[in-house]
Amino acid sequence: MTRQRDQSEPPYEVSWRAWMKNAREIRRDLGIRLDELIDQVAGSSGDGRASFKKKWYGRAPTSESERSSFIGCLAEAFASKSSRSSATYVSQIKDPTGSPIAVQWLHSETSKFASDELRRILHGAGNHSAFAIGECIAFFLPHPLSSFVSVEVAADWKAKKITKTWDKPTRSELIACVEQHANQYPGEIAQYLKERVSTTIDLGRYHECKVGLRAVALPVKEQRLTVVVNPLTWWIVNQFNRRMVVEKNDTVLLDLRDRYLKMTLAPSDNLLHLEHPSGLYVEVTLVTADGNFLMLRKNPSKSVMADTGREWTCGIEENLLWEKMVRTKNVDIRGVIASGLYDELGIPKEQIAKWGLFAIALEQPGLNSALLGFVQIKLKAKDMEPYVKKALKKGPNPDFLGYRFQEIAGAFQATSKRKDLHPTTLMRLFLTEQVLVRFPRAKRSPT
Repeated sequence: MTRQRDQSEPPYEVSWRAWMKNAREIRRDLGIRLDELIDQVAGSSGDGRASFKKKWYGRAPTSESERSSFIGCLAEAFASKSSRSSATYVSQIKDPTGSPIAVQWLHSETSKFASDELRRILHGAGNHSAFAIGECIAFFLPHPLSSFVSVEVAADWKAKKITKTWDKPTRSELIACVEQHANQYPGEIAQYLKERVSTTIDLGRYHECKVGLRAVALPVKEQRLTVVVNPLTWWIVNQFNRRMVVEKNDTVLLDLRDRYLKMTLAPSDNLLHLEHPSGLYVEVTLVTADGNFLMLRKNPSKSVMADTGREWTCGIEENLLWEKMVRTKNVDIRGVIASGLYDELGIPKEQIAKWGLFAIALEQPGLNSALLGFVQIKLKAKDMEPYVKKALKKGPNPDFLGYRFQEIAGAFQATSKRKDLHPTTLMRLFLTEQVLVRFPRAKRSPT
C-alpha cells in the first residue's frame, strides 16, 4: 500500500540532489531499483546516464524550458509504471522558490482532447496522470496499447436476496428493494436514495438487477485485471446516475456527484475504489469489413445522453444484467455484444468477425462505467446499410434516428471538436483507430 503524503510535508523539489534524498520512498513506491529509474530518465531525455546526472546533479533547472524538459523526463519514467500514485509525484514538484510549475499532463491526449470540465475536475483531484478524452476517463489501459478479451470478476456470488427483478412492484416492495441496494453505499448516498424512493410518484414498471462496478484491481505481478462488481437495481441507475445528467436543480445530487467523482479520480494505488453507484456497461465501436465506423444518432426520447445533446455514438452501449451476463468469475462480453447487435440492429452473431476490449473507463456526466472496445462485422458498409435502415424504421419510436459511415483512418481527428457525442464516443474512436490502423499487429480476439 502506498504511503499517503502528509499535507504538511514539503513537496519534492526539482533539484536532482533533493530528489535523490527521497530515493528510498520513491523507489519503494515505484517498485524498482533507483539505478534502473535513473537509466529510464536518462534514456527518455536522450542523454546518456553519466551526462544526464552531470547535467542535473546538485542543481535545479533555471529556466522555464529547462523545467519543462526535466519534468518531461521524470514524467515519462513515472508514466511507464502502473501505479497511478507514483505519477502524482510529478504534479507535486515545485521549483526551489516554492512556486508550482505549470500542470504537466502525463498524456498529451488529456491536455488536447479531454473536455475543459473534465480537466478541471482532474486537476482539482490532484490527478495529472489520467488518460482522458472527451467526457471519459480511463481507469485501465493495457501497456503497450492492445486489445484483450477477458476480465476477472470478483463479487459476493451469494447475494441472491437483492438480485431479484421486479415487475410492477408496489411502493413497499420498491422501497424495500432500494433500501437493500442503497445500503451497499456510504450513508449520505443511501439516505438520498431512500428519501427519493419514499417520495417519488412514478414507481416505474420494470426494475431489472444490473451489474454495478465497485473497484478495479490493476494487473501487477500475479494479479490479473479484475473488476469487483455488485448487484445494482435499475431504479438506482435511473434515479441516481441518469438523473444527475439531466436534473440541474437537484443540488443535493449534484453535490454528491462532484464530491464522489473527485474521490474516485484522486490518485491511488493499484486498487481503485468507486464508493458511488456506477452501472457497468459494454460499449464498443462498430467496424465494417471494409474499414468504416458506423456512426448512429440516438433518439432523445430513448436516451438520456441524447436528450442532453450527446446524440451521436459509434456503436452500441449495453448494460450488464446480473442473472444473464455474469458467469461465475467472468463476464460474457461476447454474449453482451452479440445480443446488442441483434436487438438494436438485427445483425446476427454469425456476422461477428472479431472483437476486443481496450479499456475500463468512467463516464463523467453520469458516473457510469464501461468496458470499452470494438466489434468488427463481416459485412461491408453497403451490405450493412439495409440492417441500419430497417432499425431506423423499427416501430413508432426507434432507438436511432440517423446514421453515417466514416472511414476509420482520420475519423477521430475529424470528430474531435464535435460537442454532440456520447461521452465515450471519442475515446472509443481514438483507441480503435490506434489498434486497428496504427498498430494493426496488436493482440485481438479469436473469431
